[in-house]
Amino acid sequence: LAGGLDFGGAASGGEAARGAGFEPLPGTASEVAKLRALAETSGIAARVASGVAGDKRAVVAALSGVGFAHLATHGFFYRETSVPALRGGSTARPTGRNPLIESGIALSGANLRDATTAEAPGLLTAEEILGLDLTSCELITLSACDTGRGEEVTGQGVQGLRSACLAAGARTMVMSLWTVPDESTERLMQAFYTNLWQRRLAPVEALRRAQETVRDDPSGAFREPIHWAGWALAGLAW
Repeated sequence: LAGGLDFGGAASGGEAARGAGFEPLPGTASEVAKLRALAETSGIAARVASGVAGDKRAVVAALSGVGFAHLATHGFFYRETSVPALRGGSTARPTGRNPLIESGIALSGANLRDATTAEAPGLLTAEEILGLDLTSCELITLSACDTGRGEEVTGQGVQGLRSACLAAGARTMVMSLWTVPDESTERLMQAFYTNLWQRRLAPVEALRRAQETVRDDPSGAFREPIHWAGWALAGLAW
């Protein structure tokens, strides 16, 4: 469980990584804390990476061998111009580069650039995920904006985070199709994992009912589709 990450500020000398400007997501800290408690009551051992501890090295190391992975952070897709995301990256611009490099997620230190290599060590790209071993991962949830987007490549389908996670061996993936608000995302994820871990529902049914739970919240605050309709599942649904 990764959330409540410290994305940092501009690097020394005023150098900021491409994608710098990832704002704090305080709701993600609460999100992963609640999921940790839910996991433990469901008999699942859970670890949380937050603050500066959720850097790329720590997250990549933790992903190997886990049955469930939940990353609550910013997502980015730099392939086309878009408005700044509620739980997503900064404004994108067309570049013509590999779509697996142009999509990814922000981890601790994502706003910083290495002074020696000029690389952004806090950004985990789809290309890097493709090189991981996720064969033990029953489910990976990218609780961030635009994590289901990518570029359609003839003969290869949509290339991006979805294709990378599944090609790396994850059996099921939950992803977003657009920018997603913080509060409703936290509620949806709590309902989803309750359905999955405690009610033993199949992933696709667990997600469907979680979406209904958010949509039908008695407050009426989350009826608009932006709060619940943007979540999708890929891989083994049942």
